Amino acid sequence: MDKRLIRGYVAALTLLGFSGAWAATSGTPFPGSSGGSTQQVIAPNDPRMIALNRRQAALKQRAVQVRRTIAKRNAAALRPAVRIVTLAPVTRTRTS
Repeated sequence: MDKRLIRGYVAALTLLGFSGAWAATSGTPFPGSSGGSTQQVIAPNDPRMIALNRRQAALKQRAVQVRRTIAKRNAAALRPAVRIVTLAPVTRTRTS
């Protein structure tokens, strides 16, 4: 057998082994799970959920404030800071 042929077989077997390992582990990503949902059921009056909802409301309010501030800055940036005035040219010549 040729070295190139052996390398081809090794590469093919490596890809086949990798694909098999991937297929075996992708069916159950976490040990002990049966392919179902991994999320826990949390009661709506759980103190953690209440704190999370308060935090979400505070973040939404802060996001509105940030959007308003950015809009004000953009509006101020669009106003011209310098007024351009055209005057008649002034020409002075001095001779010594």
